[in-house]
Amino acid sequence: MNTQEKAIQLADRALNNPDLVKDMTEDTFFKFVLGIAKYDQKRAIAVEMLKPFTTASNKVLFWEAVGVLMSTNI
Repeated sequence: MNTQEKAIQLADRALNNPDLVKDMTEDTFFKFVLGIAKYDQKRAIAVEMLKPFTTASNKVLFWEAVGVLMSTNI
């Protein structure tokens, strides 16, 4: 199984059983969701909705990663 398939599989597991992510720290969850976003932005958004980010910087970085916001770093 390649990395993309694994990311999609883990995203589907989280979506089917949201309790899997409830105990993750925000930093761990952030890394998990960004890993999914690299391969499937729609799934990443759905997983993030299970436990929305509370840290403003994490929200901004996530929305940049899924292409909703554009990075201001030039």
